[in-house]
Formats: sequence, C-alpha cells, structure tokens
Amino acid sequence: MFYACTFLLILYGMTICVARIFAPFQFDVFEGKVLCEAYESSLGKSVYHNPELPGAPTVYTPLYPLFIGILLRFLPPLFVWGRLLSALSFVGIIGLVVMYFVHEEKNKREIIFIIIAMFVSTLWQTDWIAILHKPDTLCIFLWILALVLLLKNAKKADVISAFLMAGAFFVKQTALFPLPGALLYLWLDKPRRSLFYLASWIFSWLIWCGVVYLWAGDHVFFYVFRRLWMKIEYSFPLSQVLRYFLASREMPFNVVMLFLAICMFNRLWGHPSYRLMLCNIPFLFVGSVITASSWTAGANSMLPFYCGMVILGALALMEILKVWQGRVGLYGMMLLLIIFQFDSRMPYHISKSFGRFDKDFVGLVQFLKKQEGSMYCPTDNVVTLLAGRHNYEDLFLAWEIDPGRTDCVARVKEKINACDVDWLILHKTEIPPGTIKENTFQIYEKKKEFGEWEVFKKNY
Repeated sequence: MFYACTFLLILYGMTICVARIFAPFQFDVFEGKVLCEAYESSLGKSVYHNPELPGAPTVYTPLYPLFIGILLRFLPPLFVWGRLLSALSFVGIIGLVVMYFVHEEKNKREIIFIIIAMFVSTLWQTDWIAILHKPDTLCIFLWILALVLLLKNAKKADVISAFLMAGAFFVKQTALFPLPGALLYLWLDKPRRSLFYLASWIFSWLIWCGVVYLWAGDHVFFYVFRRLWMKIEYSFPLSQVLRYFLASREMPFNVVMLFLAICMFNRLWGHPSYRLMLCNIPFLFVGSVITASSWTAGANSMLPFYCGMVILGALALMEILKVWQGRVGLYGMMLLLIIFQFDSRMPYHISKSFGRFDKDFVGLVQFLKKQEGSMYCPTDNVVTLLAGRHNYEDLFLAWEIDPGRTDCVARVKEKINACDVDWLILHKTEIPPGTIKENTFQIYEKKKEFGEWEVFKKNY
C-alpha cells in the first residue's frame, strides 16, 4: 500500500511536469525573454544589448541561454528544449542526493521513494520553476554536484568543485548562497583546505569571466552585476520578508524532517554529509528569503532552500529508521504529511501559471504564423520569435525595469508610432495610457483579438 500511494503521488507530479514541459506557451514572463536571448546566441549574436539603450532589461547571467543557444542551432526555437534541460537537472539533483547522501542499505528503497516524494512536493510550492525554461534548476544541480565533490576529501576534487561552483554563478547568481557554507565546512575540517578552496573559486571565477565575455559578447558584465544590484536597489518590504520567512510552513513534512535533523546534532555530526548540509542550510535559507522577497521574484526563489531541506531531511529520516520499530505506521504518517503539502492551486497549475499565457497566446502565435510582413510586439519579443518574425528590440518590460526613467516609455512610443512595421501586436494591460497616438490608429486597423492581445495591420 505504501509503494502504491507513493508511486501515485510521484506519478501525479510527473504527469503535470510532462504536460507543462510540452505546453506551447510560456508560464513565466522570463521564459520568453530567455528563449529570445538563446536564439540570438544561436545566430552568433551577443546575448545582451547595449545597456545605454532606454529600457534594455537585465534578466539572468548568460550560461543558460548560451547552452540553449547551442541546441537552437539545430532545433527550432521552442520552450521544450530548455524545459527538458531543467527537468533533467532536477532528476540529476535527486540522483546526486540518492547516490551520495543515502548511506543506509536497510530500508533503502523506502527511503528513496520518500526522498523523491519530498522533492516532487517542492514543485508546486515553487510554481514549478524547476521545469521552466529558466536557469534555476541547472544552477542548483551544479552547486550540489560541487558540494558532493567536497565529500571526497581530495585536492583535485576540491579544485573541480570550486570550478563548478564558480560556473554555477554564471548560470544564476544564487550560486553564491552555498559558497559560505562550503567554506565553513572546509574550515571546520582543515582551515588550510578552506583557504585553498576560496583561492580556487576566485581563480575559477576569473576564468569563467573570460569565457562568458568571449562567448556571450559585449555588455555581459553590466548585466551580470546589474541584476545583483537591482535586487538591492528595489528594496525588500518587511511584509514580503516575513511572508517568505514563514513560507516553509506550507511544507510541514519537510519542516519536521529539518527540525529533527537539527535536533539530532549529536548523533549525526560525525557524518561529513550532515556537517556539510548543516553548514549550508542557514545561508540557503537567508539567501532564498531575501531573493524571494525582492522585486520580480516570488515563491519560486525558495527552491535552493527547499532542496537543502530535503537533503537534511533525508539524513534525519535514515537516522529515525534506525531506532523506529513500527515502520509501517511511520511510512503511513510520512506519506500523509507529504500529501498534505498539496494545495488548492494544483489543478490550476496543470494548464497555466498566469491567465495571459494559455490558449489566447497559442491562438495569437498560430494566427501570426499565417501572415506576411514585418511584426512588432513591444511587450513580448517571444511572440514574434515563435511566429517566425524575430524582432529582438530588447524592449521587454521596458517601463518595469526602471519605472523612474521616462525615456523607457518614450522609446516604446517612438517605435510604435513610427508606423514602419506591417503588424503591431499589443497587450491591453501592458501598454501605458497615451502610448499610442491617434494618427497611429488611423494607419493601423484592428484585425483580431485574442483575450488581452490585440493585432493591428497597417493600411496601405
């Protein structure tokens, strides 16, 4: 019964994952932006545009779109490729935990099932970011692999670990979270080893700087560090900080396992894997909460901490099973708590994440594919990319990136009212009032509506 219930839980999560991986629309506004960057890279162009242009947005560090760009040289620009990479990275994370943190041979199968269920339960608590066309999961996979290498206690493994940890930063800056924990773990082992690791990380980071500069093109460092500064510049409201500080309450089983792992300090401290994760968990928690409560972020930014919770929880689980006699009752309790981590948003998440990214988006793209002529969509470059009319103006979220800069809006106004494209695709709720002049409406005729989307064709 335990296996059947656990399998159904995992199957449920996998089914939603597959449905979302192959969905022909974007679940997150930045999925489209990253796909556009990857496509630019596949054409041999710079991933980033001149930051002096008003409205040029910052998104992520460059390695993820560069990796996807390699695939897009041979494959059509679709979300599925990046989502598959993210899904494989998520499977890789689970594989690393099972291979290097599960030490018990007795009850190993049951432990593995529960660990997988714990990981799957983090998906719907983080808006399924682990399988989106975004770099989060690949980043976490790289730094967990780097941490695993530290357990080998060998100088060569430490060098490779530092190289991977530094490379993960250029996938996403959140790879900084586990670095202090890794250094603390090494310092407790041998202070010299910690200093050697830090020196290796700095040297590797400088190497990666050269790699991304040569590969990603100009302006890469502005976007790498500007993204970090934006997180600070746009402040962290206390209400948001408190919200994500307490976000873990929605995952009672994982919280209980983490609590037990901390309480078992005396029993588990002798295990290097336990010391490593215990040193990391405070930094993962603080980093995730701060990131989640910053501008444009949300619950999905808690994923690094949730992964750390699962690993420490797995170590606590193995210790509990050594002393617990009524294992059948224990398994039932665990499964019940994991299932309790479901919430009412689940059916909604199967098909979409936000209302604008569903059948309207698909209908819009299919309609535009059948049309001839140039196209411009100021709020979502990926619309014209998927329609086969790539127009990478780098205006996406122009007025949201720096709301105080009126020239951002002015640039969009100028492009729209120049009337030099055959098709205008506008989103009703994302074009500020007064953006479109009256004579522009006289030149363009509305041809179609798809929900919040409006399609205009130029009259000749």
